[in-house]
Parts: sequence; structure tokens; C-alpha cells
Amino acid sequence: MYFSEIGQYAFLSGATARILSLCGVIILFAYGSFNILMKVYTVNAAIFPWKINELLLSIVIFIYILCCCTLFGVAIKYGHPNDYGVDRFYYWNNIAPKQAEYIKFSMSQLVIFIGLSYSLTKKKKYIVLFLFSLVSQYSVGEKFTGLLSAIMVFLVPIVIIGNIRILNYLKNAKVILFSVLTGIGLFFSAYLSYVAIGGEHNAIALFLNRLVLQAQLWWSLDQLSGLDIKSWQEIQSHFLGLNNDEPYMKGIFYIMYLVSPYPVYQWFTEQGISMTMGGQ
Repeated sequence: MYFSEIGQYAFLSGATARILSLCGVIILFAYGSFNILMKVYTVNAAIFPWKINELLLSIVIFIYILCCCTLFGVAIKYGHPNDYGVDRFYYWNNIAPKQAEYIKFSMSQLVIFIGLSYSLTKKKKYIVLFLFSLVSQYSVGEKFTGLLSAIMVFLVPIVIIGNIRILNYLKNAKVILFSVLTGIGLFFSAYLSYVAIGGEHNAIALFLNRLVLQAQLWWSLDQLSGLDIKSWQEIQSHFLGLNNDEPYMKGIFYIMYLVSPYPVYQWFTEQGISMTMGGQ
């Protein structure tokens, strides 16, 4: 198969099989460790009563609310990335305070406690808080991956504690409708970002380039790296970025440089956008 975006012929490389094998090992390890830990009681309820658990959970929820308010504050003061016609990567690196981005990333882990609180109490206020957090993340430029991961993490404790059989829910018409509407909303938010960056006429093409190149980037990387060990100098300079003052020749941008046509690479670097969430 010819990948027109990266100008290479694709072929079976075994990369998918290796990744799936690794995922299988991780899932089996997680399942086994969960079953073992469920049989181990390391904390006595008399020493660590339920009230303390409630207090700790309340503190986490309070911190989560503060994080949401902080992101809204950043959005009010600095605006949305779409207001400047830039991607969120450029927005965090050059416009908004970098510390607030770390808060946004922390929320993607803390959201599991919101899902835990809802699964234990069934109170709708936690659903409202979760939606509130999604809006706060969107207000500072999160458009697809971050919102989707937040939804997935939120659902984890609900599925586990509620002993929900996912396959049964996938046949439910309401669940299917909700999933479709959520997907449309996420894609539309990404589309609006590219309208702001490249204009309405180029938005679809840019969005498809971003979507297709993300998968092709990792296939090409697998071909470039193979099973050969890279030199320490290349790892130090281009992958870790040590003693390298050129921002677009290290990290994910260096990989983009290796695998993509120069016009595509040049456009992405001019906008300060990477092809994947794999880091910079």
C-alpha cells in the first residue's frame, strides 16, 4: 500500500503484532494483580475508618474544582487558541502560562476520583462536575485526545464498581446514540481548530493530514528504527534534546522531519503543531 502523505510504500512489519503482544501482557498482569490485591487487606478499618476516606476524597474533589476554575481563569485572561489562529501546542508554549498546562494534565488523572465518587453515591452532581471539567479543558484548547481520555478514565471506576458488562451496553440504542454524538462533537471541535489555523477552505485537508499522518508517523518510525540500536549521540541530541538548540530537530519534530515530505513538515513546524500526542 502506498502512503501518499509520507511518500512511502507500506508493508507488513510486525509492529502491530509486537504492540498487541505487549498490550496483552500488560492487561493480563493488571488482571492478575487486581485479583491478588482484592484478597489482601493491608489497612484495618478500625485504624483507617470510612470517614477519613470520605475526607480524603472530598479534598481531591476540591482540588479538582480548583483546577477547573484555574483553566477557566486562563481562558478568560488569555483566550482560546482559536482566537489566535494557533494550535494548543503553540498556545501553551508561547501564550498561556506553562504551569496551567500541567494542571490540565493533572486533571486527566484526577478525573478518576470523580468517576469513583459517582459510582459510590450515584449523585448527579458528579456528572455535572465532570461535564464542567470537560468544558474547562475545551476552553483552553483541548479538542479531541484529552477530552476522549478524560471520558474513558471517568468511566473506568463506574464500569468496575458497577460490574458493568460492556458488551451488553454496546447493544443498547441509547449508548450507541450517545457514543455517536460524542464522537461527532469531538471531531467537530478538532475541525473548528483547523478552521482557525488554516481557514475554512483548508480545514478539512489539514484535519485529514493530521489524522492520517499520526498513524503513518509511527509506521515510518518503526521502519526507520527497526531493531538497530541508535548511537548515544543521536539519542542525546535528537531524541532527548540535550545540547540541541534547534527546537524542530529534536523530539517528535525530529521524527516528523525524518518521515514526512518537507512541505508537510514545514507547515506543521511553522504552526508549532506536532503530528501526534507523543510529546515534543
